[in-house]
Amino acid sequence: MKNKIHKQLGVTLIELMIALTLGLLLSGAAVMIYLANKNTYSNVSDNSRMQENARYAMSFLTKAVWKSGWKVEPTHAADNPFRKGGEINSLDKVSWDRYALLKVVNNSKKHKKLGNKPNSDLLIIRFQGSGNPADQTMTDCRGTARSDNDVVTELYYVNEKNELICVIVSDGANPKKIPLIKGVENLQILIGEDDKNRGYAEKYVNASAVNKWSNIASVQIGILVTSGIFTHNANNKNADGTNKKYKILDVNNVSISNSRLYGQVFSTTVSLRNGRS
Repeated sequence: MKNKIHKQLGVTLIELMIALTLGLLLSGAAVMIYLANKNTYSNVSDNSRMQENARYAMSFLTKAVWKSGWKVEPTHAADNPFRKGGEINSLDKVSWDRYALLKVVNNSKKHKKLGNKPNSDLLIIRFQGSGNPADQTMTDCRGTARSDNDVVTELYYVNEKNELICVIVSDGANPKKIPLIKGVENLQILIGEDDKNRGYAEKYVNASAVNKWSNIASVQIGILVTSGIFTHNANNKNADGTNKKYKILDVNNVSISNSRLYGQVFSTTVSLRNGRS
């Protein structure tokens, strides 16, 4: 009986080319899905980091406005027990008047000792501690509780490293410069005046346009914030190659320091909690 010989048939060249093509298409699709997911994750991560930076920055600034002008005896004039603010008078000729619970320097020039970013605002507040010893209700921007023996001045600004900075000045102590949060590109502040004593601000103006500091009811705070991390997905350039411009409150044409950073403007309105005596 003869053995049957079975021929071993391989694939033709055409079949091999088709298989290779399908494999390449599937591999390309897998790579595209991977890159899309990676970009999505990067975008979400950058946006979350930016939101977190903004939340922390606004938290510090809001608390500063809330505690501005606080004193143990509410009926005392605003300059009693507060000093006249000689420790900051050298900054753009800032000086306290009797009724000022806070001070703002709009579009400040650069100061070598501060290292502040030009054309960004300065916020200066002062308050008295509480309790002796301190009862933990009044703390400075570093979180240190202050007793009623302490009269504290705090200066908030953005430095050239795009960090929100707090400088603490208190009686008998050297100024302390505290970095609070990274990724803050610019700070702008408007003052809300209650000229008709209605209990709310009727207009918001720059500090230089304030009629009576005793009529301040609230402040508007605007910040330009980034994630603080460079990414190729970010594109802060216009079609003509120029950097995108942002508007912060009443200030136009503010740009981010690097086009590879995501940026967004955040703003809030904060009412003064302490009396205007």
